[in-house]
Amino acid sequence: MAQGEYIAFLDSDDLWLPQKLERQIGILDANPDVGLICGNAIVFSGTKRSSNLYLQIYQRHMQGNLLTELLNDNFIITSSCVVRRTLLDLIGEFSEEELLRGVEDYDLWLRASLKTEICYIPEPLVVYRDQGDSIRSQQSRESYWQSMILILDRLKELMQKSDQNDLTSMALLEEKKYAYCIDLCRSFFDTARYTDAIKYTSQLIAENPFYLPMTAAKVMRLIKKKRKKT
Repeated sequence: MAQGEYIAFLDSDDLWLPQKLERQIGILDANPDVGLICGNAIVFSGTKRSSNLYLQIYQRHMQGNLLTELLNDNFIITSSCVVRRTLLDLIGEFSEEELLRGVEDYDLWLRASLKTEICYIPEPLVVYRDQGDSIRSQQSRESYWQSMILILDRLKELMQKSDQNDLTSMALLEEKKYAYCIDLCRSFFDTARYTDAIKYTSQLIAENPFYLPMTAAKVMRLIKKKRKKT
């Protein structure tokens, strides 16, 4: 990782727009409580530049504790992001774990949100190249869900040790994890991997008995659906 007061990221296929760094560093200098700043992007698809913004629904300035917003959606475009070196010294850098490949940026942003204010400016700061990736394979979807469950489990532990352990964010975290676990269970049932399905179902219920009625109902529907297919 580069050294310096500020660290900016740029994915190989993306481009910074003129004045990007000047605009962001000016805001960071004026707001010492902000440790991470990001913005929107213009979409570049194939060989054609689009007038569309990558983040269509984020058209307002946001600044402060944005943990809840980040749990709802990862709105931080890596190439638009500038962070303080001191923040990375505090929370660590991108994880190199194989289990987090593809979601290591989201993991870092969530950890950052527990330690600093985040600033999002709605103006486009980068040109984002849309690769037009094909739909995920079933295996890659399962890997993604498992990665997200791991990220949320670790975030929960960090929240419990910090002053960010508010009920709204924690409830949202649990809701997101529940959805990923159900997606995994559905995939396991569809491919007759019942042991794996039971593992994640049991984990959900053990951590929060409140999920027992909902989980049991969903599992029964999956079993009935599987029986009809056979």
